[in-house]
Amino acid sequence: MQWRPNIPTPEEIIAIRDYVILPYMLDMVEVDRQKLESDSVSLRLLFEAANGKLADQIHKELVEVRKFLKERQIKVIEEGLFESEMRYKFWVRGYEDHFTLMREVARSELSTRFGKYIANFWK
Repeated sequence: MQWRPNIPTPEEIIAIRDYVILPYMLDMVEVDRQKLESDSVSLRLLFEAANGKLADQIHKELVEVRKFLKERQIKVIEEGLFESEMRYKFWVRGYEDHFTLMREVARSELSTRFGKYIANFWK
């Protein structure tokens, strides 16, 4: 099978997925940050610092993904959020396609990624 230059590579598909997932992660971190502001937990400063570090790391990764997509001439838009799925359309150098991310799969991915970020804090 011959590779066609407008068909997304596996690396590009991963970047498209990351482009979708990472903003949700930032939203979740922001919600937690707001909760921490009004909380009187004795370790609040520690939690706030960890939350800020996590947000910075996710944001850094999102900037890298956006740069990667721009360099590869890839555009992604949200088509809609539905009860059990999120639908997106993407263009890769003239090739157009859609993908659907099931909410349960997204939740699992978010949980896995948060676990990886947290594990990296202790390295």
